[in-house]
Amino acid sequence: MKKSTKRMLGKRIASVILSVVLTVTGAVMFLPQGTIRSEASTLNYDVSAGNVVIDNMNSTDTYVITGTSSLYNVTLTVSAGITAHVKFDGLNVDVSIIAQKPAVLISGAGNVEIILAGTNTLASGEECAGLQKNSTGTLTISGTGSLNATGGVGNGGEGGAGIGGGRNGNGFNITISGGIVTATGGNGGAGIGGGNGGNGSNITISDGNVTAIGGQSTNSTGAGIGGGGNGDGSNITISGGNVTATGGYGHFSGAGIGGGGGGGYGSDITISGGTVTATGGHSFQGSGAGIGGGRYGNGSNIIISGGTVTAIGGLPDSNRSGADIGGGEYANGENISISGGTVYSIGGDGGSGIGGGYSGAASGITVSGSARLFVADGPNSSSGISGAIFSPVTTGLYSTGSITYFPAGTTLSDIIGGTVQPIGTITGSLPAPTVVHESEPEPPVNYMQEVEDKITEAINLGGARVVRIEGYPALSYHVLEMLKEHPQITLVSEFTYDGLDYRITIPGSAVELDPSIKWYGPKYLFPMFYMYGTDTLPAVQAYLDKYES
Repeated sequence: MKKSTKRMLGKRIASVILSVVLTVTGAVMFLPQGTIRSEASTLNYDVSAGNVVIDNMNSTDTYVITGTSSLYNVTLTVSAGITAHVKFDGLNVDVSIIAQKPAVLISGAGNVEIILAGTNTLASGEECAGLQKNSTGTLTISGTGSLNATGGVGNGGEGGAGIGGGRNGNGFNITISGGIVTATGGNGGAGIGGGNGGNGSNITISDGNVTAIGGQSTNSTGAGIGGGGNGDGSNITISGGNVTATGGYGHFSGAGIGGGGGGGYGSDITISGGTVTATGGHSFQGSGAGIGGGRYGNGSNIIISGGTVTAIGGLPDSNRSGADIGGGEYANGENISISGGTVYSIGGDGGSGIGGGYSGAASGITVSGSARLFVADGPNSSSGISGAIFSPVTTGLYSTGSITYFPAGTTLSDIIGGTVQPIGTITGSLPAPTVVHESEPEPPVNYMQEVEDKITEAINLGGARVVRIEGYPALSYHVLEMLKEHPQITLVSEFTYDGLDYRITIPGSAVELDPSIKWYGPKYLFPMFYMYGTDTLPAVQAYLDKYES
């Protein structure tokens, strides 16, 4: 053999040795093949052969990772100022039986774009996210393939997100712009966002088919997209694609999009396009909102300006759901704007359609522009738009859009299929009412005796009761105090005011009182509880006859 041939062969062998180092543990460490590269290269890695560890990633090459393993995983480290391009092409890693081992771990301060090709599945060990992002840069998922990422179940019920943070870890700066992505949180983790105990923020979806399911737990569960159990979900933006987000099942369930259960707030949520279905987690007690706060968490600064949105508050076993859009159970909905698109608010069980969850308040609700809003209460919510839009009201509704509301229990298929007719429609201008706090003129002394007697009779009968009265445009402080002290009683008042007939539904659980006000007349009640026109009365008669005392 010639000396020149031997030199060439030696250089090739040295190059191979520098590019692949086999460790005594069976791990495969892939090192850079040179410090200077004038052209982009495709670098291939196979997790079947051992742990794939890629350090010092650059913005020029494409790192293609493939293979199947139940033992080895993938670790990517990218430095600040670098955007690394990684392709998952038939990558299937299931290390769910290995404690604290993520299927894929991303670290560093740089950005990573994952391009999906073929079918890819990731399942991590306890307390880890399926695709765990510890980096401070942005993770972008794109491509035409699929990814199914599942967080670890967790030790003692605390797991990681499907995509995002591990246990107690935040999941942030995550963008999905393509592919078929399914993300399921481990115990208490968000589908996409924070692990159990972690927040989810700066999450953007612009395209693709995305399904996100919060992890179940015997305690606080994660949101579909947003916070893990007890964690907040904020700065969530959806501008396209098909998105289905469901909060986890558990004691304190999370929102579909927004906060985790157990007090997670959902804020600064913007939807401008796409098809979005958001459902609060099912709970054996109280639940989270479809879009907004988890159980006990407020929902605020929610903007819908386009797309087709279906929002459903969680279905708790105790009939105490979060709002469809707004607060979770016992929490408020604030500053909610719907200015475009088509929105279906299909009623959780006990919460409002838009505004506060069960026993929550609402403020700053606006429906305007080209928005088309279809509202139907859940089976145990207050019927009609007062319960459907928000209950109770603190500042009122402003609408120049179109609101169509349906009988309680109407489903999405009923609305789309036209099998259930609406009980009312608002189009054009509905100005925001002003709450007037001065007392109304004082009626005769015995004016409220009949009303008080009816409420007392309903209380003595026990259970949930509806009391109907006619001809009382003003109510005394004492009457409203009786309702507040007995939240199982709902008062339905029908009366004529300024030549028009109205009906106001006042759930006892929704009453707010000001001790300085002795009488509450139409100027005060209208902003507090939305009124029905005469054309709506026959449509709700059967419902009232069934439950009135």
